[in-house]
Amino acid sequence: MRNKLLVAGLPLLAIMASDAGAMSFGTFDPRSMAMGGAGVAAGTSANASFYNPALLAAAKNGESFSIELPVIGVRVADPDDLVDNLDEFQDNNYIDNFSAAVDQWNSAVTPAQLLTAKDAVVATGTDLVAGLQTLSDRALQGEANVGMVVAIPNKRVGAAFHVNARAMGGALLEVTQSDVGALNAVIDGLNANNLAAIVDPGTGDLIDPTDTLTSTVQGRGVVLTEAGVSLAREFSLAGHPVAVGVTPKYVRVDTFDYMADVDTADISVDEGEKSYSDFNFDVGIAHQYSNGWKTGVVVKNVIPQEYTTVLGNTIEVEPQLRVGLAYENQSLTVAADLDVIENDAAGFDSPTQFLAVGAEWNAWNLLQLRAGYRHNISDSDTSSAALGFGISPFGAHLDLAVVGSSNEVGVGMQLGFRF
Repeated sequence: MRNKLLVAGLPLLAIMASDAGAMSFGTFDPRSMAMGGAGVAAGTSANASFYNPALLAAAKNGESFSIELPVIGVRVADPDDLVDNLDEFQDNNYIDNFSAAVDQWNSAVTPAQLLTAKDAVVATGTDLVAGLQTLSDRALQGEANVGMVVAIPNKRVGAAFHVNARAMGGALLEVTQSDVGALNAVIDGLNANNLAAIVDPGTGDLIDPTDTLTSTVQGRGVVLTEAGVSLAREFSLAGHPVAVGVTPKYVRVDTFDYMADVDTADISVDEGEKSYSDFNFDVGIAHQYSNGWKTGVVVKNVIPQEYTTVLGNTIEVEPQLRVGLAYENQSLTVAADLDVIENDAAGFDSPTQFLAVGAEWNAWNLLQLRAGYRHNISDSDTSSAALGFGISPFGAHLDLAVVGSSNEVGVGMQLGFRF
């Protein structure tokens, strides 16, 4: 019967989020970050506003007040190994070597010098084309957030106030076909001894395509700054306690969208930004079982929103549906969260649909050791492991977390007081 109580609430929440493609759910605090991102059922009153407002009415025993300032997290992902490939490209000096070979051809006088210079241009040009193609359509993705929370959990009326700014976005290096074609034209023209289209008719000098590159660096993302009040209450349904919570919030949305030539990288911040203001809300439920188990469901950003950037691209903030399961006793917490729907990235990253699992061992309420794993069902290459710890003497606490994989690294820090 108790399981049916939670299942009965799922259809309403699922309808709100059906067929949605939202940006990633996000991991806001180092406790949840270290537990792989799980928090919908295992969260505390200190992070209920971020994960599930219903937890304010289903808090652990002994929680009556908390203030968290600051809550900081940063992630950088390089799923396409752009950094390594870019380092290799720069270390090999492909562009400088090609330009030097073109200068060598232009300064050659004798047939022997021209032949040597021709071989140099062809060889360095071939290397440059191959190097550029290793960089094309490779993206970097980053996320950062900073916030604060004041929470007063209570089964009758739990409340919290939070302010949080979350930045998500990425950069994409796009090598245009015209650049590759211009380089190949020089290589093919020299090999065929057909110089008509690759030399300056006025000077007779070989044209250097690297002087007029059209390849671009693109940057796109969004900063969501929100201020909200979370309210929660525990109800009795068929004699069983079920907590329900809601977080109405004001949201300022700052989109950014840039495109710059790779040879100049001239970006104007003012020209690339566009701002909006909106209202939205989150809603969640949680059920505490008598045997230590807890379940939770949350829909964040219930009202779908769509924003157009200065370059005409679209960034969507749509409902995010996540379910959670946790077991807690005096010293141990184990938890799992699952994104029910696939979420699109705000920048150029792959879609995400995370399964997060984690555990926390609490030693005498003074030291907390945590570990977790986050698996992206949509793209296994973006899965990551996490570790963290907390120190909580005399009501104060400091939490730290690190997360990483072969192409992702992240850190989190939180300072607060709980009574």
